Amino acid sequence: MKLSWSLPVHLTSFLLLASQSVSEEDFTDICEDYGTDHFYVMNSTGKSDMIENKNAEHTVSCLLYQTDELNCSWSFHRPKKEMVMSLSIRVCNYEELVNSITHKSVERTGSFSLIVKSKSMEHVNLSFNASLQDEWTVYYHSFEKKRLTVLPSPNVSALIKDGHLQISWEIPGMQHPERCYDFQLDMGDQENPKNFTGKLSHTEPNADPSFTYRLRMRTKMSDLCAEYSPWSEWGPIFTLEKANKISPRVIVLIFFGVPMILLPVLLLLRHQRLSKLLFPPIPRPPQKYQYFLEKNDPLSFSCPTPLAKQEEEITEVEDVEPSSDNKNASEG
Repeated sequence: MKLSWSLPVHLTSFLLLASQSVSEEDFTDICEDYGTDHFYVMNSTGKSDMIENKNAEHTVSCLLYQTDELNCSWSFHRPKKEMVMSLSIRVCNYEELVNSITHKSVERTGSFSLIVKSKSMEHVNLSFNASLQDEWTVYYHSFEKKRLTVLPSPNVSALIKDGHLQISWEIPGMQHPERCYDFQLDMGDQENPKNFTGKLSHTEPNADPSFTYRLRMRTKMSDLCAEYSPWSEWGPIFTLEKANKISPRVIVLIFFGVPMILLPVLLLLRHQRLSKLLFPPIPRPPQKYQYFLEKNDPLSFSCPTPLAKQEEEITEVEDVEPSSDNKNASEG
């Protein structure tokens, strides 16, 4: 896609000078950043132009990770198959050249990785040279550091308060104002991520305490501060469990607390039995002996004297036969 606006003054002057020079390699000596996502193109006929990056014919992208690894990839389809492509890489700190690497032959589609000192780098310039005998075309692209830096993933946390889900997040080592950051919040509910700019918190009304929330976020520089910046990786998932789920702390308390509660109950129920085992009762004397024991008079405590045996009175009855006079009288 061709653009109608004019090129930057410094680059235009350089292109005019380069178009009159014998060697196209002078074009790669430039170490300036123009902050646009377009190719500056110049060929051996002296024609110069700007082409939008990531179109159907030309694509170049670079990412600078937190490990100081610079990873760039490209894809070209317009140059003739017979043309040989070379690549020059310039790592710059403003107009100062920090590092320079040249690959004399690269494929039309490829990539490379390079470890750089990000603290002493402000932009990186890539120059692709497609040449065939006396014909050549140079594709120049500059990447500003903040437009290619992959930010660290945000740390997200949440809680349910007053019936609402309160979500907050932060970026480790945040170096720019809040307005310079775009955020995407994925709540794991198969909806499109929610987008935020320049804020570090969000409240979802009418939260469901019986629902398990799984949250994750990613971020990038906003267009207000750096256009075309890449998204970070999705951060770790923060899980807000259901409110009725027993936490490990509660489980430990139940494990140790229930036996401590049951022990006194069991002791109370077995108190009588334990008392008999530990403190057996003292034998009690019969009721009729308690008086003598309480009187404490050993002489009075004796077996009662048995009553004297009464003499038995015996009456003897004799059988007398009647006399003869009495017998005659009874017969007369």
